[in-house]
Amino acid sequence: MRAPMPRQPQRADEEALDILRRLEPVLHEIQTEQKEQRRDIVGLREDIAEIRTEQKEQRRDIVGLREDIAEIRTEQKEQRRDIVGLREDIAEMKGRVSQMPTLWQLLVGVFGIMGSVFAFLRFGMPTHP
Repeated sequence: MRAPMPRQPQRADEEALDILRRLEPVLHEIQTEQKEQRRDIVGLREDIAEIRTEQKEQRRDIVGLREDIAEIRTEQKEQRRDIVGLREDIAEMKGRVSQMPTLWQLLVGVFGIMGSVFAFLRFGMPTHP
């Protein structure tokens, strides 16, 4: 006669199944979290690509700004030369203006000429008989 099989292996199988049943929701949760993390990683990669694109555009903008600044500096040098020329012109004009007669001198001159003309007309012309 055969001896009956001990029940322990069957009990071990039941315990293993019970453990698997308890681990199944945890495994499902872990898989769900992995999917979310993969989506997050894809999103982060897209964000990084966008940031890199923006950086390239900013670099182009910076290069353009540097060129603009170089142009401005060149223009400033030209304007400085123009300003020096204007200063010279203004100094020349000031010199000429300082040589002009004053209002009193003009009035004395005008009245002097008028007096001379009057005196000439009055006393210098021959009289008619």
